[in-house]
Amino acid sequence: MVRIACVKEWLTFTSINDFLKCPRKFYNKYVLKLKSKPNIHFVRGRIAHTTLEKFFKLQIYAKSGDNYSDVKKGLLDLFECIWAEHSDEIKSFNLPKHEVDDYHSNLRMMMINWVTLFMKENPKELSPQTEVKLFSKKFKVWGKFDVIKNWLGFPLILDYKISKSMKIDDDQRLQLAIYSLIQYDKTGNLDHMVGIHFLKFLDGIKIFKPTKKSIQYAIDKINIVRAETTSTDIKDYPCTCGGWCSEDFV
Repeated sequence: MVRIACVKEWLTFTSINDFLKCPRKFYNKYVLKLKSKPNIHFVRGRIAHTTLEKFFKLQIYAKSGDNYSDVKKGLLDLFECIWAEHSDEIKSFNLPKHEVDDYHSNLRMMMINWVTLFMKENPKELSPQTEVKLFSKKFKVWGKFDVIKNWLGFPLILDYKISKSMKIDDDQRLQLAIYSLIQYDKTGNLDHMVGIHFLKFLDGIKIFKPTKKSIQYAIDKINIVRAETTSTDIKDYPCTCGGWCSEDFV
């Protein structure tokens, strides 16, 4: 058995979650470094994230004025432009036109939901941090946060999801705990909030106050993965997903 210092010294929520769900997926992705297969859901998520990030960077609100119709039009024009930039990639999936149209209309509605909620904010956060990378040197874990904004005087770390349900599952619970840990290691306190914005729903934000218990939960999961990923031997990474992990890579 080959042992090295650590297969992946710096961990992310994704790498931690990949191992916990199926060690073989972790092996394929981070040891063999196989390339993940693109899919329509990944592309839709990227389009949504890019649209909302550029909304702030391009100052769509400031240029449109405090008028809902104008702001919505500005956001949707941006969305259509970014969708068009991914049109070739979307065509490569060879999906039926009606299916692509459904994906487009559903994502467009998510953008409308988002801007509707944004216009209701009082006061509006016009310059939040977007696509922010933060690192915990102590735990060797980092995260890329979709948005960090002010919420009632506290930093609020939000992750955008295009999920069909607003139910917080185990994956999302772990993600929020790890994001809290990174922020906690940066500031030394729990004076922040974490949450998920489910874009499919008009009032789709769920916000949580981190606790010492949630911080410890993240630490425990990180320690498990770090202890179990010091090998480069495939035998130490059994498949626990019934073989689905092999479908994720080119």
